[in-house]
Amino acid sequence: MQNIRSDKLQEYLSEVRTIIETNRKPFVILDSKYNVLITNQKFFKTFDVSSEQVLGSNFYSIDNGDWDIEGLHALIEINLPGGTALDDFEIDHTFKRLGRKILRINAQSYYHAKIGEQLTLLSIEDFTKRKLLEEQLKESEERFRRMFETSRDGLMLVNKISGNIKYSNQSIADMLGVVPDEIVEKSFFDIGIWDKGIDFPEMLKALDVNGFLKRQAKLLNIRTNREFDAEIFLIDRAALLQCNVRDITERVKTEEAHHTLQKQLLQAQRLESIGRLAGGIAHDFNNMLSIIMGHSELMIDELRMDHPHRVVLEEVIKATSRARDLTRQLLAFGRKQVLEIKKEDINDIIAGFEKLIRRVIGEDIELKISLLSKEVVVEVDTTHIEQVLMNLAVNARDAMPEGGQFSIETGIVNLDASYTDRHPGVSPGSYAMIAVSDTGIGMDPETLTQIFEPFFTTKGKDKGTGLGLATCYGIVKQHGGNIWVYSEPGHGTTFKIYLPLATGSAKISRQQPFDDETVGGGETVLVIEDDESVRKLTCKMLMRFGYRVIESKNVTDAIERAHNREPSIDLVLTDVVMPGLKGPEVFQRICEHHPTAKVLYMSGYADDVIVHKGILDDGVQFLQKPFSLHSLLKKVKETLHKSFKGN
Repeated sequence: MQNIRSDKLQEYLSEVRTIIETNRKPFVILDSKYNVLITNQKFFKTFDVSSEQVLGSNFYSIDNGDWDIEGLHALIEINLPGGTALDDFEIDHTFKRLGRKILRINAQSYYHAKIGEQLTLLSIEDFTKRKLLEEQLKESEERFRRMFETSRDGLMLVNKISGNIKYSNQSIADMLGVVPDEIVEKSFFDIGIWDKGIDFPEMLKALDVNGFLKRQAKLLNIRTNREFDAEIFLIDRAALLQCNVRDITERVKTEEAHHTLQKQLLQAQRLESIGRLAGGIAHDFNNMLSIIMGHSELMIDELRMDHPHRVVLEEVIKATSRARDLTRQLLAFGRKQVLEIKKEDINDIIAGFEKLIRRVIGEDIELKISLLSKEVVVEVDTTHIEQVLMNLAVNARDAMPEGGQFSIETGIVNLDASYTDRHPGVSPGSYAMIAVSDTGIGMDPETLTQIFEPFFTTKGKDKGTGLGLATCYGIVKQHGGNIWVYSEPGHGTTFKIYLPLATGSAKISRQQPFDDETVGGGETVLVIEDDESVRKLTCKMLMRFGYRVIESKNVTDAIERAHNREPSIDLVLTDVVMPGLKGPEVFQRICEHHPTAKVLYMSGYADDVIVHKGILDDGVQFLQKPFSLHSLLKKVKETLHKSFKGN
């Protein structure tokens, strides 16, 4: 120790050395000039200095000014003289080597009579870690408070013993329609967050191993009387239970809309699959029906009017006609029928069909038609659109046995992306809209998911085939449109049909007149059909009614016969799809030797060879299987007539 003033000072320092060294805090004694007389090892360790740097040095300039503690010099000199004490004085100082230190100093200045000198005792506590933890805790609490108050979630802190709310934020008050103070100290169950009757301690036991529980419920805003969907989280926070309430009404609506969209998509895919199956069945079945109907008509034509077999054959023809109608409905559903498209004003179609609709629905049902004041032009097959209206009118009549109102409305709508997102298969754009409504018994959700499926019917036995709405669906889809239904039990039904809007004005259809006599005048017809029964029957029909016939079983045989044939062939009657070349390709080969020949295609279903998405190509003549004797002869005559007029 430097500068030993007297033996008495040395004696005093020896006496206090043991006490100083055993003190757990850094301890130092200063003389009247604030030079360090003695300190302990804790001081050296805490401030990373040696005894040589400290002992005998001025307390304010230890380690070449590293201390430089602002205010400490003035504090000791001004406050401590006169034996006054200073307790727990806190200093926040950044040292050159040690960095930031927060020191808590207890100081006492007194005059030692035996030594004859004013001494100052300093007890210094390194409070840095604790103080920083306190600051972090305070900052964390402030962050939590701000989060608690500004959170969009409703937040409550609940007493884990009583279940009473201790704190709540503004969001939960707004959700429930109350003032925050109104729910503080109320029961956790009384405000409707959790079902009453549940034991609170038992509910706490339901928390998982991480102290977490989640549930979904419907809550009520008592101010607006609005019910909303909420997600509720319980989180164990040691002394308290945290309850988060989140309004998920919009999310629930989105999920429900997504679920509905998914169901619509699955239904559309199912209908598409059934449609392909129906089209395939109808194709094969039509050939069989052609044979049954054709031979029956040829046989009945040979019998006298009073022949007993005539009645039997008439019943066969009737049954075959009904079967033909069924297959055509299946083809309509499967979008395999052939459409003859023209630009039409949908208002004109409905106006022209009004009288027939009135007869169908009967006198007990009021018919209300509201047509747009301007043209609503679409490209449609009028006959098929009339069939859709007829089917919907029949269904509406059956849904209103006690009478009611049947309405048809037209308009032009723009279906935007938000609509098409909710309806699979619909493209944005402008559409002609036909709304067909009734005030009948309506349908439940389960029925609505099946109404467009073939053979599904809500009518009694023998009162419906279940193909009416399936046919509507297929016709509208084949026109590039969409049909949607809205219905509730007891609140009637509305079908909305959307057809792509066409440009320009509707055209008046003008057909060339022709001689309706079905008997031929000796014209030469080349018949190409790979089904032997259908081929022989067709040839027999034509020959009986005055045509010369060349029969070909395949495309190779047909081309060879055509090349060797004199005089010219007047008409080629060919199936559309056969092994080898397609019908149009065969016709082109035949035209090399018979340039004036005309062609009539026949098929059991629409094929992309002569149609585009079911729409007959311009100038193409088509005969739908199964065909009757009269329809065959009439179509052949019509095609030959058009060929003479057109070329």
